Amino acid sequence: MTEHNDKYQYLSDLLMLMLNGRANQEHYALLNEMLRQSEANRRIYVEFMTTYVGLNYPDGAFNFQNEGDVLDFDSGVWQSLAKEEKTAPAITLPKEEAPSELIQKVVHEKVPRKLDRLSVYTVIVSMAAILLLVLMVKLNPVSPNLPLATVATLTDSINATWAEMDYSLNDEILEQDELVLEKGFAELTFGMGAKVMLEAPCRITLNNNNQMYLHAGKLSAHVPPEAYGFTVDTPDASIKDIGTEFGVDVQEGEHSEVHVFKGGIVLWACQEEKEKRSLKAQTLLEENQASRVATGSGVIKTIGFDSDGFIRSREEAIYNIHPTGAIQYLRTLPNSLQMDEFESDAYMRLFLERKRVLLENDVAVAFPGSGVLRPDRLSRDDHHVIPAGTKVDSYLLHYDRKHAEMGVLVKVTGSVTFTRPIVGLIVSYEQLEMTDSLFGNPDILYPIDKSRGLTGEDSKSPINDVITISDDRKRLDVFLTVANIDQIRVLVSAPQNDHSF
Repeated sequence: MTEHNDKYQYLSDLLMLMLNGRANQEHYALLNEMLRQSEANRRIYVEFMTTYVGLNYPDGAFNFQNEGDVLDFDSGVWQSLAKEEKTAPAITLPKEEAPSELIQKVVHEKVPRKLDRLSVYTVIVSMAAILLLVLMVKLNPVSPNLPLATVATLTDSINATWAEMDYSLNDEILEQDELVLEKGFAELTFGMGAKVMLEAPCRITLNNNNQMYLHAGKLSAHVPPEAYGFTVDTPDASIKDIGTEFGVDVQEGEHSEVHVFKGGIVLWACQEEKEKRSLKAQTLLEENQASRVATGSGVIKTIGFDSDGFIRSREEAIYNIHPTGAIQYLRTLPNSLQMDEFESDAYMRLFLERKRVLLENDVAVAFPGSGVLRPDRLSRDDHHVIPAGTKVDSYLLHYDRKHAEMGVLVKVTGSVTFTRPIVGLIVSYEQLEMTDSLFGNPDILYPIDKSRGLTGEDSKSPINDVITISDDRKRLDVFLTVANIDQIRVLVSAPQNDHSF
C-alpha cells in the first residue's frame, strides 16, 4: 500500500507539472520512462486523469478506453492527442429536463455538445493552472525577510571550516557562488525548501533556489513536495528529484554516484563535448537503488546500494568518525562478542555502545590525556578518574582473530578520529568487566575471557601494545600484538546540549 501511495505521489506530481504548463522535455522523458516500466504506473496514470475529469465535469463522463492510450506517451504527446481527436468517440453531456411552463414558447432543438479527449484535456490544463496559481500565491508568499537574490541559507554547521570565508553557525544568507567546505559538515536550506547536508571536503556551486552543482565531495538531500524537481548537477551526471531523499558522491575525475534512500530520482548521464554539456542516457532510480556514471563515459551502471555511506542528519554528523588502517566502524551492533563469535582477521571493529551516559560516580580510567600509552607499563595504581557529573559516549574497539593459532601473534594497526575529545580509555580485563553494566550495550553479550583486555607485552613476543592520543585528544592510534582477542573501551566527551561539539 505504501509503495502504491509513493508511486501515485510521484506520477501525480509530474502530471501536475504538465497541467500547469511547467513541464519540460526532461519531464516528458521521465513520464514516458515511468509509464513504460510497469502496468501499475499506467493504471495510476489512468486513475489520476479520470479523477481530474470527474472532479471538473460532474455532469459528464470521461474514460480512457484502454491502456493503449498511454503506452506511447512521450515528448510527442500533443501530436498523439491531436490524432486521437479525429477518431475518439464523442462524449454526450445529458440535457437537463426543462421545468414545465404555463406559456409555451418555441424552442429550437439544440444539438448535444460533443467533447473529444483533447478538448477535455485542454480545459483541465487551464483550470488546473489557475487553481495551482491561486494555491501557490496563498501558500508560498514571498518572504519579506529574504532578498529575492537569496539562493539558500546556511541553517546548521558542525565543526565547519570554509575556504576563504567565515560563515556564522546559522542563518547565513547564501547567493549564487562557489563554496568550498574544507572540514566538518554544513546544512543548506534552498529557497524552495530542499535541505542538503554537505560533508567535507566538498566543493559546490549554488545555481538558483532549487538547483546546485557538486564539483567534488559528498552530500545528502531531503526534498519536500514544495521543492519538487530539485536538481543536483555533477561533472558526469544530472540528478532530478521526483519526491526524494538521496545521496550523491563525486570523485573528481573518476565518477559520480547516486544512492536513493527514499522516493525516486531521474538520473541522466552527461558528457562534455566541445565545451557543451549533452545528455547521453537516462534512468529512473527508486528506493534502495544506486547507480554510477564514470567520468567521460556517458554510461549509467547499476551498483550496490550503500545506506551507511552518507551523513543524513545532525545526529549522524555529531557521531561521525573517520577510521583508517585496520579499524572498521560499524553502525550495526553485533549480537555477541563472545570468543570466536564476532571474528575478523583483517579488521578491528569499532562501534558505539552508548550515547550521553551521565556519570553518577567517579570512574577510573587508564589514560585521560594525550601522548603515548603502553599498557604493559601500567601499574594497578596508575589510574586516573573521570569525575561524577561528566557526560560521555562509549565506544568499543574489538578484535577477535578468525584463525587464531596457539603461540602465533599477529600485528594490527589503525587509527580513528572523533568529532569530540577522548576523556579516557579502559584497557584491562578487570575494568572492562566492571564497566560493562555502565557503558556496555544491553543487547550485546560480552565475553568473560580474561584475555579480552590489553595484556601489554606478551611473554612470547618482545613487541608491546602501543596506544597514542593526539594533542587535541580527538585521534586515537593503536598498534596491537594479538594472540586471540583484544578490546579497548574509548570514552569520548558527549555533547552537553544539541549545539555543543
